[in-house]
Amino acid sequence: MGGVEEPAERVVPSWIALHPKYEVERVMANPKRRHSKARRDRRRTHDSLDRPATSLCPNCGEVKLPHRACSHCGHYKGREVFEPKESL
Repeated sequence: MGGVEEPAERVVPSWIALHPKYEVERVMANPKRRHSKARRDRRRTHDSLDRPATSLCPNCGEVKLPHRACSHCGHYKGREVFEPKESL
């Protein structure tokens, strides 16, 4: 009852905290401050999608993807590559 002191808190060496064998509660990193709307929007400036490039078919004049056969008439580089399906 008299002079019994509780043991002091144990100091854990730094290498133990990094060792996978020892379970230590780890806290994930969190942002210290909220990012502003301007900063968020500046980050998103490159996220928009571009329209795919198109060209006109020299044979029938329909819009087609460049370097691909025309899906309307089946021509590519002046030759008929395939016969297109008949539209309903």
